[in-house]
Amino acid sequence: MISHLYAPFFFQHFREYEGFRRISFHQDYVFVCFGDVVTAANAITRIHTETDMNAAYAKHGVASNSTPTIQVAPNPILYVSIFPCFGEGELLEIFSAYEGFDSCRFFPMHALVRFSNLDTAKRALEDLNMTTNLFANYSTKSTKNTSDQKPRVPSRLNQDAISMELAQSGLQSMINSKLQVNQPQGQQQQQLQQQQSLLSPAIASNTAPKCTIHVTNLDKDIPTLLDFFKSLPGFSRVAFYIDYAFVIFRDNDSASMAIETILFGSRMKANFARSDYTPHIVPHSALGQPSSLVRISDYPSTTTEEDLRLLLDTFPGVTGLNVFHSSCLVTFESVEAASALVDELNGCTNLTCVFGKRK
Repeated sequence: MISHLYAPFFFQHFREYEGFRRISFHQDYVFVCFGDVVTAANAITRIHTETDMNAAYAKHGVASNSTPTIQVAPNPILYVSIFPCFGEGELLEIFSAYEGFDSCRFFPMHALVRFSNLDTAKRALEDLNMTTNLFANYSTKSTKNTSDQKPRVPSRLNQDAISMELAQSGLQSMINSKLQVNQPQGQQQQQLQQQQSLLSPAIASNTAPKCTIHVTNLDKDIPTLLDFFKSLPGFSRVAFYIDYAFVIFRDNDSASMAIETILFGSRMKANFARSDYTPHIVPHSALGQPSSLVRISDYPSTTTEEDLRLLLDTFPGVTGLNVFHSSCLVTFESVEAASALVDELNGCTNLTCVFGKRK
């Protein structure tokens, strides 16, 4: 008995056995399916003579393969259900063995695996579903024009789908081993927006919006995030809230590409929002008479004075800052400098900027 075996070892090792059909991973053991009784018997003999593992005919068979039941448009990103007994390093080694592997992003019960093109993603999906019990489907994260698609409900291969016919034929070898176990008004509006527009789970909505994405796990300050979102093709506007943001794009393709960029280029999480975000446009009549004093409001309540100073550092001509409970007053050296900030923040964020009156 080997005290520890790395999961990718199983993944590659038994594929070299004559008659290999499928491997089914479990926490402390694996099932290996072969094409006939003879190759299964030869495998048991080889395991006993060449390794320290124990092998025997299984009492029951396992399902021969899994097929996605939810139709998702083919794309280069796969959604793969994973088991908690696998470490990220083990899974990364398994996924990277496939031709065209590009990168991987892990979540508690699934992984998003990106390939260089659709052909390599298709071959990996077919192989994972045919030769392992790691359920794979195309990801909705990179799906264009998804309004006609039904939501994909992530599911794991049903381990109770037992084939008694396989068991009677003795086509299974059960290999005992030990796998590694790695185991004010503005605030009210924000709360209402949070309740109405939080990201919808896949099973809660049949359609994806065309151009709004929901971003969580924000790991940078507002000015850095603003610069990042503005750099994404098709960016239109961002709405900052406590711990999350809505980012609006000009079209669905841009929003879809932004999700992919965020998932694979940062530690943030992104998905389509439940509904398209409708920004509040500050009417020209509400801006007030242009002056060198600007009042900024409607930023998240967790925003600190340091956060505001970092944001203002990206604009020239700032000479003073006074922070109040839910707004701040910013003094500029000129009306032109103040107007530049008002136009920029009102135009691409949910912050409200109006001119103040000089006493």
